[in-house]
Amino acid sequence: MIRRINSKLIEDRAGGLSIGDILRSYASVPDGYLECDGSVYLQSAYPLLYESIGLIGSASYPLEIQTTPFNSDEAIKGIASNGSVYVAVGNKGNIATSTDGETWTLRTSIPPYALRDVIYANGVFVAVASQRILYSADGITWVVGHSTDSANYYYKIAFGNGVFVAVGRSLSDTGRILTSTDGISWTGRSVPSNHYDLAGISFGNGLFLTCGLYDYRYSSTDGITWTSLGSGSGYYPHYNDVIYAFDKFFLSKDYSSGLLYTSTDGVSLTSEPSIGVVRSFFLKGDMLFAVGKTFLKYTTDGETWNTYITDIDGQNMWDMFADDDMYLVGGYNNRIGKSLNIIGDYDRVTSFQVPDIDTNHFIKAEN
Repeated sequence: MIRRINSKLIEDRAGGLSIGDILRSYASVPDGYLECDGSVYLQSAYPLLYESIGLIGSASYPLEIQTTPFNSDEAIKGIASNGSVYVAVGNKGNIATSTDGETWTLRTSIPPYALRDVIYANGVFVAVASQRILYSADGITWVVGHSTDSANYYYKIAFGNGVFVAVGRSLSDTGRILTSTDGISWTGRSVPSNHYDLAGISFGNGLFLTCGLYDYRYSSTDGITWTSLGSGSGYYPHYNDVIYAFDKFFLSKDYSSGLLYTSTDGVSLTSEPSIGVVRSFFLKGDMLFAVGKTFLKYTTDGETWNTYITDIDGQNMWDMFADDDMYLVGGYNNRIGKSLNIIGDYDRVTSFQVPDIDTNHFIKAEN
């Protein structure tokens, strides 16, 4: 774990600093230290440092907490980007944007409709909420594309095969599936069998997979016709989210310490070692992230998981977004955390990356 030491240059004569500690100094690079500039090094060159911080140079280095226009008690439930603007949505009905991940501007507010998720695909932003689905061409101006009565809630949205698919539930605990080719006009689809809340949706390998309460899972190749894949008994454990990565689906269940499953077809499930209760997944290139209340973990092979951070300014986490410029993590009480410690493209078998913080920061690499 990395500890940041905010001070002028400290002579490490007493051995008080540990490998992996980060020192802020206005002097030149101290002996035994490396500059925190995101550089990549061979694991064999600095084995103790690699053992300390792992592949991601930021390890447990805290995120920079941003001031946001969301309500003080609002949870940030979804973040997306079109490459030039970042969009965040909250469960009190607010949507805000930023171009740098730091300065956020409120764009629209639709209380009491709780926003649950947002996506950018096919040239448009689409956000789902209780009783509403909104769209925007630029993230700034938003329009309600679909509205319904108080009986319907939408939790997640995915895009694949030229189709948006939004899933949720009704007050009578029946699953809801809507599809759209443009994010504006929506059509309800029939959900087979005795269905309940649908909490997750993903597209991969030509297949949509959605899941929810009572172990129900459904698949579709076009988002229109759905096939029932399985059902269980009892209210818990229920699925939280699903994502396609490493040639298979990952499904998380909210139960005690958390359950994790993988499947190549959505039918046969393989139980995996628990990594905690995962609320949402995010895929960036060959990095799969799992967001829990008190952890953000990642894997580069779908098997070995490592911890990135453990909270946002003491608050629980809900969702994240990552691109080549930054990581953004949303959580409770209007928290959005930003990190510039981006994982570059390098051989993770033989190399690792030191943190990319700013000038005058150095990480202890050897004694």
